[in-house]
Amino acid sequence: MSEQFCFGTPTYFADYSALSNGSIIKFEWEFGDDLGNTIFQHPSYTYGNPGIYSVNLTVTSDLGCVSSLIRDIIITKPPIADFSTDANTCLGDETRFIDQSISVSSTIISWEWNIGDGTVLAIQNPTHQYKYAQNFDVTLSLVSEEGCKHDTTIVNAVKVFDNPLADFNASTYNTTELTSEINFYNNSLGANSYFWNFDNGVTSSELNPIIDFLDIRAFDVLLHVISADGCEDDIIKTINITPEFALYTPSAFTPNGDGDNDVFLAEGNGVDSFEMQVFDRWGGIVFESSDIEYGWNGLDASDNILGLGIYVFHISAYDYNGKLWVYNGELNLMR
Repeated sequence: MSEQFCFGTPTYFADYSALSNGSIIKFEWEFGDDLGNTIFQHPSYTYGNPGIYSVNLTVTSDLGCVSSLIRDIIITKPPIADFSTDANTCLGDETRFIDQSISVSSTIISWEWNIGDGTVLAIQNPTHQYKYAQNFDVTLSLVSEEGCKHDTTIVNAVKVFDNPLADFNASTYNTTELTSEINFYNNSLGANSYFWNFDNGVTSSELNPIIDFLDIRAFDVLLHVISADGCEDDIIKTINITPEFALYTPSAFTPNGDGDNDVFLAEGNGVDSFEMQVFDRWGGIVFESSDIEYGWNGLDASDNILGLGIYVFHISAYDYNGKLWVYNGELNLMR
């Protein structure tokens, strides 16, 4: 079986000739390419081309005895390292490295990537997330199963760009349906392209748009920004449009069971939380409720019918903007 060596690097030859009597005084090597020969005992030789070569060693003893040996060796083409990568990438993205190396006469068994930031990766097609923005030189080193090596370096193979920073403010984040036109102020950094989505079917590419929100609900406003290098960022902030706050209470009610005005109820818009107490003329609580839908039917806590006359109510309510509203008043219980 012929031994294999790598093209482009010296091939080293070692003489193991032996003689029982006397000594060997002459070594003649012919390297099989019609060009190379030497008289050194342990020479090295760099072949000009890959291929199969018949190497001839002739030795001569001090008594004039001559012996020759011919062995074939194979000079193998080394692999040729080559790769592609994402030339431009953004900070935080995964950068891909694609091995495109060629090996005609052998199998590549080892890949070593030096990707420029101190990281070394030892798989064929790695990915990597750079931690800072910079231009990075990348080197790929190969080893074939015969031990042949080759490497290549691409200067500035990867350019990592900083991301823009998306940010904005609104003239208000909580307002009512009567003041629902809102100004948006773009505070983004490092961007030159903007896309707004206001969660209501309206979009905009303006720097500082003005939007009128027509529905009563929460809107998740998205700002997506892109830098000149194609890097992106986005941010979402919520705008709350609430009903205009209003609360109404009757001045009298008639809990006589006729189905008309039998319950003292508060009615309103934009109420987030609600507490009501009703007091008799001596300041005692005769009724309380934490549900605006649950009113007083003229009975006390023991379901006793209370007398006709004037009672006092106290209501505290919070609207959807967190504002406290307090109402104190009198009501007339009639039958």
